[in-house]
Amino acid sequence: MLTQLVLIIAGVVFIHLMAMAVSAYALGIMVRSITFGIGPQVFAAGRFRLSLFPAGGHIRLAMSADATEKKLVVGALDRAARWKRVLIPLSGPLFLLGVGTVILGADAIDQFSQAFTQLVGGALSPLGKAQDLLQDATMAFGHVSAAQVLGITACKFAALNLLPFPDSNGLAAATEWLPQVALDSNAMARIRSLVLLPFAMLMLASWSLAIIVFVG
Repeated sequence: MLTQLVLIIAGVVFIHLMAMAVSAYALGIMVRSITFGIGPQVFAAGRFRLSLFPAGGHIRLAMSADATEKKLVVGALDRAARWKRVLIPLSGPLFLLGVGTVILGADAIDQFSQAFTQLVGGALSPLGKAQDLLQDATMAFGHVSAAQVLGITACKFAALNLLPFPDSNGLAAATEWLPQVALDSNAMARIRSLVLLPFAMLMLASWSLAIIVFVG
């Protein structure tokens, strides 16, 4: 079951990254690189990078700052229309929600909407609420098909990527949608370092503790 879940998570991450890359390409934005996974890089070919742990990843898009004296940047993200800069980061979570809807039907919306309170509530109570959620997930995954697990995981990851973490899809879209925030880079940097980064670290530490206790 654990191996199956790891493969499904890797598949969800891959779908998320490719949805963003395809969206960027379709909107005329140059994709510099696609990195699948986190941690040490183990393979590289063209624009594709593979890292050791398949639990995340990112795509690097062209920016006007990439220009040199001899070469201008074509398809820079920061020169694109605002709606494109909002849509590209949202395309990954939206596509994951679409995958979940195809598999689960209307239940995908419930899985998606519940994920926000589950993720935050579990982090606030790693020895209580999180243990109940992990137990419920273990029992549920033991009685559904691999396709349904994929659909549920896609919905949960769609919600996770919309939480206000540094460099998350939701934050990237929000800072582009709200010009008064996007234009003040110093204020945004302070918010990231003083609020969003501690929030992300606490979430990660709390859920790591919860999983260690549950497995133990």
